[in-house]
Amino acid sequence: MHKVYVVAGPMEGHSFAIKTDGMFIGRSPKNDFQIKDPTVSRRHLSIIIKGDCFFIEDLKSENGTYLSGNKLTPGIEYEILEGAPVVIGRSVLGLGAGSVESVQPFLNAIGLHKELNESGSRPVENRGKTAPENIGLIYKVSNLLMELEGIDEILEKLLDWILDLLKRVDRGAIILVDSDTRQVNRVVSKSKKPIRNDTEVYSQEIVDRVIREDKPVVIANSHEETGSGFARTFRLLKIKSVMCIPLISGSHAIGALYVDSIDKPYGFRNGDLFLLSDLSCRITPIIERALLFDSLEDGD
Repeated sequence: MHKVYVVAGPMEGHSFAIKTDGMFIGRSPKNDFQIKDPTVSRRHLSIIIKGDCFFIEDLKSENGTYLSGNKLTPGIEYEILEGAPVVIGRSVLGLGAGSVESVQPFLNAIGLHKELNESGSRPVENRGKTAPENIGLIYKVSNLLMELEGIDEILEKLLDWILDLLKRVDRGAIILVDSDTRQVNRVVSKSKKPIRNDTEVYSQEIVDRVIREDKPVVIANSHEETGSGFARTFRLLKIKSVMCIPLISGSHAIGALYVDSIDKPYGFRNGDLFLLSDLSCRITPIIERALLFDSLEDGD
């Protein structure tokens, strides 16, 4: 008999057998299995059995269902394999006993295991709805370590995922610099809106300071900033809010992760600085590995 295991969250360690005719999972006790997690919907998802295959379906839950880092479209059945993490609210589930071993290293690697268990019973302001998305993004970023792709393709993927997650952000860029001269040698940028030229997609002045000082710059509302020294760049690039995080390798920055909003101030939630800072630590070795791989290919 197959079981689903709660690998992380307020009910970590619990498991339940899958009924032959399928079952419902959610916060309400009326489900076949109740998950006592305030960020899980009353009826969150269903498990369907077809032959020897297992499928899950999100039932229009408020915070969504994530399978292997990808958000599921409600009302559509997705096959689930043993060991693939399923994130609902602040809980992580896995199919089969092997999921406990296969999912746990991922949770340890992204540093969310302690956070999930400690905060599962008491939602943190502005974090409850974003936790599943953050876990999904970090899962996908972690998997990039296993891929040998070109550096530009990796950077473009990262920006796509970040801009998709941060809905109020309009533009993003990853800027890399030479380790000796600290001059910019590579820029990959994305914008949700048309731009006139590539130089307008990020503030060079802000990036320069972040790389020079190895410290982030976070400005929630440019109209309220009087002492940052960025008034001119705010006006020229129409920046309402901006966040720029250094990519630190060893003792110095090799680049920066930059996002901004040009429509409205306060383009970031309280937890977004934590998320992007965490991502910067994870993507730096990915970038260094990709650069090394590209250089080896060029040398062949």
